Amino acid sequence: KYRLPAPLRRFAGIVVDVYYDHLLSIHWQRYMDTSREVFIDSCHAALLGSPALPDPQWRPFLERLVEENWLGSYASLKGIGITLDRISQRSPRVAPIAGSVVELEKNFASYEEDFLAFYPEVLGFVNADS
Repeated sequence: KYRLPAPLRRFAGIVVDVYYDHLLSIHWQRYMDTSREVFIDSCHAALLGSPALPDPQWRPFLERLVEENWLGSYASLKGIGITLDRISQRSPRVAPIAGSVVELEKNFASYEEDFLAFYPEVLGFVNADS
């Protein structure tokens, strides 16, 4: 989180989470047995097929998420940039994260190194509870 410039640190949890979504996407096969595409298709089917949607007003949002393949777009820096910019438009409070993908580009190797050390720990923690 501290690699981000001071004005972004308040939102570091959001920004780093999205960065890590990108890093998981590009390192998917290292950690998962199923292909990323199959996983994304199953997520899309679950989202659109769920009778337990909390509110019908979410349906157009979920349809757009699937149609534009937001989950698939995480594999590219352009897709991550669009995601961060989209999040920045949700509230004036988070507006500063617009354009923050440049910070990932500047420090990509460091974020990747951190992710590759961190994600196996996450898997170990999850598997320990199983």
